Amino acid sequence: MHPVYNELNSSPASQKPTVLLLVENEVLIRRGTARYLRLRGFEVLEATSVDEAEGFFTAGVAIDIVFSDIKLGPRDGVELARWIGSHFSQVPVILTSGVPSALPAAEDCSHIVEFIEKPYSPLAVEQRIQALVPRRDAVGP
Repeated sequence: MHPVYNELNSSPASQKPTVLLLVENEVLIRRGTARYLRLRGFEVLEATSVDEAEGFFTAGVAIDIVFSDIKLGPRDGVELARWIGSHFSQVPVILTSGVPSALPAAEDCSHIVEFIEKPYSPLAVEQRIQALVPRRDAVGP
């Protein structure tokens, strides 16, 4: 069996997955990132807009972390991060963008815990998520 395939399928079945809300309007980026993270053991919910993302929260879905593009349409990822900070302050937000001029807006929002520049590798996203969200089955302090 190929070593990458073994690595992608190495998470123990007993662990509860981290619930990630992936907000990205570019379908190929969203689907590719979501697929990789699902193979790595995450439960991934997908949204294409701020309104869809807010809908998951208002429906009572327990979300551990949000990974969102900044440029989403009329409402952007910074606005989403501010909304999450006001209503669900325990949920960390990672923003991404391939537009360098978007970074200052992200830096002005205190609820954003990380900014990942596009193009990014799904592995880099996974590593940041793991560093920010403790595993649900972790024992001890």
